[in-house]
Amino acid sequence: MQKFLILSIIVSVLLINSVSGNWQEPKETKTILILFGLSPTQPAYRPILDGIRQKLTEQFGDGYSLHTE
Repeated sequence: MQKFLILSIIVSVLLINSVSGNWQEPKETKTILILFGLSPTQPAYRPILDGIRQKLTEQFGDGYSLHTE
């Protein structure tokens, strides 16, 4: 009887935690700012930005926001 009581308390606590708790932490979004000497729309910057975006996507997936100035 005592084993049943302890087991039922443990199961109840686990069920309450699983319903009310968040098992996964929210994904953090990285914000990245790249400053250029000239306008970021210059054709010379296109390959640089493409390479940066590729590496960021490999590292963070969709968990980043890229801004250029």
